[in-house]
Amino acid sequence: MLWAQIVVTLLSLPICCFAPGFVIVKGLRWRPLEKVCGAVAASLLILYLLTWAVFCLAPGAETGIYRAAGCVALALAAWQWRELRKLALAFGARQAFTGFAFLLLWSVPALAMIRVYSGAGWGGDWLEHFQRTLFFLHHLPANIEIAGGYIVPARPPMMNLLGSFFLGQVSDRYEIFQVTFTFLNLLAFLPCCLMLRAVVKGRKSRYLPLVALFALNPMMMQNAWYPWTKLLAVFYILFAIWLYLAGLRKNDRLRIPAAFVCLAAGLIVHYSAGPYVMFLGGHYLLRVFLKRPQKLRELATIVICSGMVLAPWFGWSMKTYGVHGTVGSNTSVTSAQKYQGSTAARIAGNIFNTIVPAILHDPESLSMFNQPNKWAELRDNAFVLYQTNLIFAMGLIGGPVALWLLYGAFRRARAGPERNFWLAFLPVIVLLGIGVVGEADLMGLAHLTLMPIEALGITLIAASFPWNRALAAVLLVGCALDFSLGIFLQEKVESLQNSPQHTYFGGLSVENNRLITGAQGPETIGGAAWLNWFWKSRDAIHKQWLEQLSHLPQGPGVMGFERNLREGMRANQRNFGGWYERHGGAVTFLGDWLSEPSAEGVNAPTILALLLFIGLMARFGKEAMRLAPVAAPQMAPPPRKKVAARRR
Repeated sequence: MLWAQIVVTLLSLPICCFAPGFVIVKGLRWRPLEKVCGAVAASLLILYLLTWAVFCLAPGAETGIYRAAGCVALALAAWQWRELRKLALAFGARQAFTGFAFLLLWSVPALAMIRVYSGAGWGGDWLEHFQRTLFFLHHLPANIEIAGGYIVPARPPMMNLLGSFFLGQVSDRYEIFQVTFTFLNLLAFLPCCLMLRAVVKGRKSRYLPLVALFALNPMMMQNAWYPWTKLLAVFYILFAIWLYLAGLRKNDRLRIPAAFVCLAAGLIVHYSAGPYVMFLGGHYLLRVFLKRPQKLRELATIVICSGMVLAPWFGWSMKTYGVHGTVGSNTSVTSAQKYQGSTAARIAGNIFNTIVPAILHDPESLSMFNQPNKWAELRDNAFVLYQTNLIFAMGLIGGPVALWLLYGAFRRARAGPERNFWLAFLPVIVLLGIGVVGEADLMGLAHLTLMPIEALGITLIAASFPWNRALAAVLLVGCALDFSLGIFLQEKVESLQNSPQHTYFGGLSVENNRLITGAQGPETIGGAAWLNWFWKSRDAIHKQWLEQLSHLPQGPGVMGFERNLREGMRANQRNFGGWYERHGGAVTFLGDWLSEPSAEGVNAPTILALLLFIGLMARFGKEAMRLAPVAAPQMAPPPRKKVAARRR
């Protein structure tokens, strides 16, 4: 039954995420790739508004309405089959679809291996967003406590509503949620294909390097497979930047309003889009508005259309939770309120920590990741480098290469509006993106608001092919290191689960007449990973612990701990609407079905991941060597022919 539901979901996702919006954009005089991104952006907005209307106006009718909407999307796809086929075969669109399909295939072994999410301090977000999706799917009470101690308006709802749409068609199982969020996160690849032409002028777009660099980049892949909402916001942000610049270049009256609608959608996906809204809004008002024809009409269109995207969520949230609950519950606000130091010092420190990795400026800070399991310790140290550092998030070699290419691109570019745009965009976004974060972080903050910058850096590297062969070879070595440390090692650590032979996560034990949870052993994984393991099977673990407690002397400590366990089970029942009870007291991942390791720790997903990596590197290396020129040898000038002197 589960596998049939996954197949239905994989068929529904591309149809519903493309066909409705294609009706809107197919008649526009846009490039094929613009139509692809426009169809996806419009389709997701339509689904968001539909699910929001169902949540507010028709609670209890979700399954029937969502299945009917899926049938309508299928009918629209059948009606537009010829136009869709023509678009799919167009240059650019064909390569983007092929690359996206490969990234889905690339994600299969990762999803088949993951059994416990982990990575440095990442803890609970995977469950938080699943709970938010259940909130909209099952219309849970407004006063529930979201995992991590949040209330509902602490996060914007668009991706969770989209998740509820696809889960509502089949089942509310977590495995379906994993597939849905991975698909939606990978959509960030599509505007990167579009941006190939924007970041480097005068070069032919080559899509294989972009596919390879995207697939081998730990930041992109870790965020695609971890079910939260940042990468879908990246999709809308990058597409908005493309539309904005194209609108200015072509003096287009449609693209610029569409850009701000995309920014509004990105903000409803994740609040990390805020700095990009601020920059593009300020640039438009200060540099563009006065020069635009029919400027008041265009501004009114931007305000009204963007307001139609923002108003349903903020209006409902303010009515339900009040202004303070809506605005003050965001983590940027709550973290800033807790911080006691100078705001300027916090921002300056965060900028420094985001650019200079912790291993250079404060090696002792990495001791927080010390743990008995040395593979997990190595993973955590690599994880923070790839996730939080502005430069190395683009790759150990790719990051420095991207900086070098950026410097060269600015030197070669002619003075003009677009060059001035990028010269202002990059430093302002870095400053705003770090400045809006309310907490001080020694590791850096690139993973919070600067992910679109990282995606643009990867796109710049791909767009700059061909290079000389020496540099291409160095980049290939860097990609192999990135895969080994940031992707494969990450997958292997996340595949670890307790078994009769191994204990990676400690349970309940008694030491010196004290109850200990998560006791360490020679193989245990510590930190946030243990919390993720516990939350995954919280009710089942509570029942096991209650059974253990029944065999212990019933002193005050044991009885108090037992009360806490029973209260936790009641809170879980209330906050998840009984979901844990209906699913055996635990969350089941795809990896729990597919990642049973052999005695040597090797299984089918591991083999598939390695085979895909070898095939991708072979294809990427062949393409890089084919495109990269060899330095021409210096040749001596040909000898001059002796000309016989004429006799006079």
